[in-house]
Amino acid sequence: MKFTYKLTFLFCFLFGMALYGNNASKDSILTKLKELNRDKENYPEQDTVYIKSLNELSLTYLYENPDSTLYYANLAYDESKAINYKYGMVDALLNQGSGHIYRGEIQMALTNVKSAIAMAETLNFTGLQLKGINSLGMIHFFDSDYANAYLRYIEGIALAKKVQDSSFYYRLNMNLGTSFSLLKDYDKAFVYYNEAETALKIIKDSIETARLWSNLGYTYLNLKKYQKSLEYLNKAEYVFRNNKVAEWLAFTYITKAKVNREIGDYERALELIKLASLEHDKLNDRKGRFDCEIVYAQLLYDLKYIDEAHSRGLSAYNLAKEMNFSSGLIQSSQLLYKVYKAENNFEEALHHLKLSQQMADSVGKRENKTKLLLKEAQINHERGLEEQEFIAQAQIQRQKNITYISLAVLVSFIPIVFLVRKNNLTQKKANELLSKTNQNKDRIFSIIGQDLKSPIRTLQDVLGLYKGKTLEERDIAAITPTLKDNVDYSAYALNNLLVWAQIEMKNLGVFPKKVSFASHLSKVMGTYQDLITKKGLLLQSNIEETIELTVDIEHLTIILRNLLHNAIKYSHKGDTIFVSGTKENNIVKLSVCDEGTGMEESLKNDILTKTEIEPLPGTDNEHGTGIGLLICKELITLNKGTLNIVSKLGTGSCFHIEFSANGV
Repeated sequence: MKFTYKLTFLFCFLFGMALYGNNASKDSILTKLKELNRDKENYPEQDTVYIKSLNELSLTYLYENPDSTLYYANLAYDESKAINYKYGMVDALLNQGSGHIYRGEIQMALTNVKSAIAMAETLNFTGLQLKGINSLGMIHFFDSDYANAYLRYIEGIALAKKVQDSSFYYRLNMNLGTSFSLLKDYDKAFVYYNEAETALKIIKDSIETARLWSNLGYTYLNLKKYQKSLEYLNKAEYVFRNNKVAEWLAFTYITKAKVNREIGDYERALELIKLASLEHDKLNDRKGRFDCEIVYAQLLYDLKYIDEAHSRGLSAYNLAKEMNFSSGLIQSSQLLYKVYKAENNFEEALHHLKLSQQMADSVGKRENKTKLLLKEAQINHERGLEEQEFIAQAQIQRQKNITYISLAVLVSFIPIVFLVRKNNLTQKKANELLSKTNQNKDRIFSIIGQDLKSPIRTLQDVLGLYKGKTLEERDIAAITPTLKDNVDYSAYALNNLLVWAQIEMKNLGVFPKKVSFASHLSKVMGTYQDLITKKGLLLQSNIEETIELTVDIEHLTIILRNLLHNAIKYSHKGDTIFVSGTKENNIVKLSVCDEGTGMEESLKNDILTKTEIEPLPGTDNEHGTGIGLLICKELITLNKGTLNIVSKLGTGSCFHIEFSANGV
């Protein structure tokens, strides 16, 4: 893609020397090179100071002569290669990329920078890797690939934070903030400017601080907060002038001129733009010269100096045309339209009016597309590509699971075998995209295979024998209680499995309603009366009849069923299970206690903190899936409740739940 400059920001303002953190003067570096007395006979091969100085020198020419930047960077690369000095080679490649960027040679810059990043990462040169990522973000931005520019800057910020590099953390945040300011997303710009300001408190660099002030001054200008803009620009001007930072001083003068023009002080604005013009005479920055010329021409037109405005306007127009600078062509054409109109040259005026409108339409469409692409990149980054793929696949899988499970219930669970085979095939296809979910999926299949498949197979065998007239009706009657227990357990485990899958997929809604706890508990306990009687247990309840609470009723049912089932499972014959419910200060407290086997402290902690626990057999060797209590914990949390477990090995367990009576 052809290189173009963007909108109204100076090239040096957006990235500039802040990109490299190099404030050494050209004269001091040249003096150092002379002192080194570099000659082939006397210079030791292992001495790398000369190469470092060449790399430093290459950057000092960026604004005035990018060709010189390339010359010294190429020399540094050749010298580094001759002595196999890897650090110097990587640094030189990055500086070559910088020279190509300033010359508009994007593809060559991209080749240099990508090679440098790969070498820096392999050799663990983290500082150079950050420098390269920053350069890569700059290249993508000026190649109109804003989505990748954003992602590269975010990548660099994360790396700088990880290695605690405050200098690059500042630079990357400032560049990303300026990028958003350039794209007129000022809220986002301030987010990253604030991060840059935080880093500056650590690195304490006055010139970098002034650059941030200058950026903020420009942003406040666009927000029409002129007094705030001037406060930052005046502070920045003082630092740049005292340190003779010509490119930033010129930008600051231009921005102050724009502010004064907006508030109507044209004479002061004219003084400032003349100062900016003098600074640009020292630089080889066509984009900066354009900004200076267009503001100069606009001020001359405001002051009715039409002839001079015409001359400056044509100069700005020609510069924009040379650079293929769309926004610059729009600005200069709009000005020339007004100038030609004032000169009664209506033919030229109409030509520039049409040109500005056509280009404005084109730029507007491009900006809208840019915003959409950038927004998409932000969303992808925030959610993560892996998470998006997981959600999409999980939704498909959830629909399949619900369909299969519903069919299984309707036809006495026979199709579950098909579900196992189908899900095994689906799992193999999903492994590459959903590697992080393998453990959960394996567990689903384990539960289906071990706890559901066996009862269903037993039922199949019995029905097959009955169909073949091997079993008579009295035989069927004899084994019916066992079959019913198996089917009841399968239904219980299957329901738990479905709820657990919904929880894992983050797709379980909460629909609270008011319910009488005593009445609802009575219904749930009724479903377990046969099992309690069979195991010889006693069930005592102490529930205040007036207790009402607002929760998801289906969730409450699942919680109570799992806690009661758990208490029955781990109780001995003759034990008592206690269920109580009280209300204190708008808090409903529910408890399910047993006198059974109890548990170790480590298991109790696993239930409260982990996403997986190993199931233990019951007192009558009952099997379990290990997810019942985990489901209780998650459903209680979803309904804004709390769970506390009191247990001691050999003496029983108590599960205490608290809900707000007013609901979720």
